[in-house]
Amino acid sequence: ARVRGLIPDDAWVQLGVGAIPDAILGRLHEHPKMKLHSGMLTDPLIEFLDGAGRDARVVTGEVEGSHEMYRRVGDDPRVTFHPTTVIHDVPHMASLDRFVSINSAIEVDLDGQVNGETIDGAQVSGVGGSLDFVEAARYSRGGRSIIALRSTAKGRSRIVGRLATGTAVTIPRHVVDVIVTEHGAADLAALDLEERAEALIEIADPASRDELRSRARERRAARSTRS
Repeated sequence: ARVRGLIPDDAWVQLGVGAIPDAILGRLHEHPKMKLHSGMLTDPLIEFLDGAGRDARVVTGEVEGSHEMYRRVGDDPRVTFHPTTVIHDVPHMASLDRFVSINSAIEVDLDGQVNGETIDGAQVSGVGGSLDFVEAARYSRGGRSIIALRSTAKGRSRIVGRLATGTAVTIPRHVVDVIVTEHGAADLAALDLEERAEALIEIADPASRDELRSRARERRAARSTRS
């Protein structure tokens, strides 16, 4: 619901893979004139097609899901398939007004760096096309990128003081717009490093906020010493 509130009507929307993007996809038909441009789409696409109007458009590279979903997209002229040279073409996507990129992540640090690939050093995913979509949203007129994640996983905060040494930076801090958890949304686009930390702590799990504030103070002191 928090993510949906950030999506303008008549937008082009890209969705990553996972439970949160799937939940959003199943409700996007509630927005007027919604269109999809995404690398891969899954079963909630059926809900979108059922609820969207006849003028809805779905542009994708592939779909993955049930036999019913395959049958539906094969029979629906609103759905078209294109190669990666189209789906991941940044200038093309940036030319689409109100292009909104929605992806999930494993963790985000207090600078806004996003790790979407590793857990405790183990590779669990790849970068995929996420950076292509985020950059396109950055240059689209009225566009924005959204990273949505739960504030905790297995009792650990997914907002962290700093990404661990050697952790992949899937999306660098300078292209991140909005981070969303169940506790709120942090719009980082125009914030300096200290303001980013404050905004991200406010959407972290309440039980983790004191520890994150301590890490933020340590980092602030270290920066002050170096300067």
